[in-house]
Amino acid sequence: MRRRLIHIALILLLVPPLLAAVAGWLSAPAFLHPIRRELTPDLVREADASFATTGSRRQRRPYRHLRLARTH
Repeated sequence: MRRRLIHIALILLLVPPLLAAVAGWLSAPAFLHPIRRELTPDLVREADASFATTGSRRQRRPYRHLRLARTH
């Protein structure tokens, strides 16, 4: 009886982290390296239409104006 309880406890302690590790290993590439797709004029028009419904607008800023946080 005691041996069976130890066996169940080990399964409950080891299986969930192993399943989480496998799930993370399989799904991480999609989150860390999303698929890039071309920005077509149709997508820009669609984005402008959704901006118009929310009352926001597109900003045109060249990359040289981006400010990056510095870590010291």
